[in-house]
Amino acid sequence: MFSKPEKRANWEESFNEAKQKLVLSTDRRPNADFVGPVPIRKTRAGLQFTCAAPALNQRDVWVCNSDGYVGQVCVLSLYPEPTVTSCNGVCNARILCVTSIPAPQRIDQANSADKDDQSSNPEISISIEDCAEQTGPDIKLDSSSSEEDDDKDAGHDRVPDGMYPTDPVDFEGEPTMWLGTEDGCIHVYNSMDNIRIKRNKVKIQHGSAVHCIIYLNNRVYVSLANGDICIYYPDTNGSWNTSDPVTINVGSAAIPVSKMLPVGDKLWCSCHNTVKIFDTVTLQFQHSFVIGGDSNRSITNLVVSGMGVWLSLQNSAVLRLVHSVTCEILAEVNTAPAVTKMLSSCDDIIRQHKAACLRVTSLLAVKDLLWIGTSAGVVLTMSIPAVVANTGKLVTLPVPIG
Repeated sequence: MFSKPEKRANWEESFNEAKQKLVLSTDRRPNADFVGPVPIRKTRAGLQFTCAAPALNQRDVWVCNSDGYVGQVCVLSLYPEPTVTSCNGVCNARILCVTSIPAPQRIDQANSADKDDQSSNPEISISIEDCAEQTGPDIKLDSSSSEEDDDKDAGHDRVPDGMYPTDPVDFEGEPTMWLGTEDGCIHVYNSMDNIRIKRNKVKIQHGSAVHCIIYLNNRVYVSLANGDICIYYPDTNGSWNTSDPVTINVGSAAIPVSKMLPVGDKLWCSCHNTVKIFDTVTLQFQHSFVIGGDSNRSITNLVVSGMGVWLSLQNSAVLRLVHSVTCEILAEVNTAPAVTKMLSSCDDIIRQHKAACLRVTSLLAVKDLLWIGTSAGVVLTMSIPAVVANTGKLVTLPVPIG
């Protein structure tokens, strides 16, 4: 098709430029319409949303609420219309994270399978000082058991105690939902089960709060408040071995890994305002870099879209786009103007208060659109620019709209 390599390179460059300009043409894209709210029944006063995730092979979303004493799960069915089908207390602690986990592959199957078939499922789902690159992380076996701990009494909604299995549980062929709690427990449910009548299949007890749970390449990665990452593997029977994870020390209790994000076959781990890139094949850290100059501002949100990673910092209304290969910051986008515009009809005092403490609270990348949640209660959308291997700093910034 091309007589010379130079012509091919010029054509590819022109094509990518045209593609990026088209993506940035927000005036051609219809705005997202707000259909309506879905009320969530609260069984206790003070319950607040903490996290949510879609269930695999289901048209359901598990929405978690907590008040510090009881963790509640509401199952939101999206078909035929968004409806809350159940809402139940499941544990006696705050639920910090929830993730849908595909059925484990047997080890012999996983070794022969193509990596593309083992990519992570999308999430619908924080170093006080600069971290030096680590080439030999501290790896050890953790014999975390599944024993029931002595939960403190949490009133009439307290979840009753029970026995939990200590041997590997048969998860073969079953996608599951893993819930991480502030008291260091992971509650594992079958995605197909009705949580109103069935209890968790297994409870895994850790010594520190569970900050984040990620599935990648037939493994489950769990970050803890003590700075460790635990890696759960499938056994030869096609079940998750929940009793003997591999544990890697990444940070400390003062600098835990609060967020993890699969980027290709790498795992991006955030420790305060530092990102550490973990090679999941060699179990080595390849690189680390710092975002922003304030180490007290932790990374609160991480999402990937193509070769770009979007992130936000604690108490900040600014989004940053990072190249997933070069780790260069390609763009910084301030969401404040768009939020201010959306609040223009509000009372002056309310508008000033929301603007003074404005921050990004959540991020979700869907196809070529970035959804941005803010502390002002305003949800923004923004076209995601195309990022390729040779993309440098963006000249034209995408514009968030409400």
